[in-house]
Amino acid sequence: MKKNNLLLLSSSNHVQLVNSFKDAYNRLNLKGKVYTADIQKICASSMVSNKHFTVPCSNSREFFPTLEKLINENDIDIVLSTRDEELELLSKNKNLFDDLNCFLLISDVSSILLCRNKYKLNKFFSENGIPHPKSYLYEEIKNNENIKYPILCKPIFGKGGIGIFLTNNINEIEIQVNNSSDYLFQEYIEGIEYTIDALNDLEGNLLSLIPRKRVLVKGGESILSITEKNETLLNYAKIISEKIGFIGHINIQCIMKENIPYFIEINPRFGGASNLAFEAGMDSPYKIMQMLNGKKILPFIGEFKENFMMLRYTQDFFVDLNK
Repeated sequence: MKKNNLLLLSSSNHVQLVNSFKDAYNRLNLKGKVYTADIQKICASSMVSNKHFTVPCSNSREFFPTLEKLINENDIDIVLSTRDEELELLSKNKNLFDDLNCFLLISDVSSILLCRNKYKLNKFFSENGIPHPKSYLYEEIKNNENIKYPILCKPIFGKGGIGIFLTNNINEIEIQVNNSSDYLFQEYIEGIEYTIDALNDLEGNLLSLIPRKRVLVKGGESILSITEKNETLLNYAKIISEKIGFIGHINIQCIMKENIPYFIEINPRFGGASNLAFEAGMDSPYKIMQMLNGKKILPFIGEFKENFMMLRYTQDFFVDLNK
């Protein structure tokens, strides 16, 4: 019998995501719990979940034994994660969750690996007619006089803007990059950043898309966003989602310059600002719980509130460590 007990791994500061799942449980009259787990004993999400667990880092040999014990002892039958490195590891070990009768709400490992490798992702964009910045490996630029500077240097397996820098010549690259084979070098596109949230069903079929303009970004996180019905973005995001195939909620990023979108990244997970998509009509946690409980959801692409704004801020939690 389904318990509807959900475990969010690497829960960190994902307070709104936890609250959105809890709200979905209430609206659907589900009796399950929304649990969180993180390497930190106390984190913001632990303040709002039904129960919080401390787990080893995913590269520890104790990670899976600890996870298996949590799943068994707490009747957990749904697991998802918000951390890129964890997604790959979990998806590669999907059979372990199948053996525990636990649904892993994560895309197939081939989709995750494609999204994590920026070089392969750009090849995918090229092969499928998706506009993207011109991209090169170091060997392709070191003696190439036709390269137009400045160019953007980014780790092939990077995330969150870490390790990215703008350079004006090959000498700067050789000074700043220890291992050039770990980097992708891209045409610098200066424009407006967009994220397209996408919801897919449990078989990988696309259900919904909502583009949002990232008006104000700090530390890689969107602080002020506005939804926008942009047919160009919707059409390209539809091609991307249907060609790759994802499970659940993901987000696609691009930069718009002179009405041309240049696609740069796909995150096969909930994004930090995906809450805007929830409230604008996608309602991902609610739809996901409906699907996990047997309801068929038909596509509703383009059905959302346009010009709908989200302003984000930090929230303070206070913990008495004397208790």
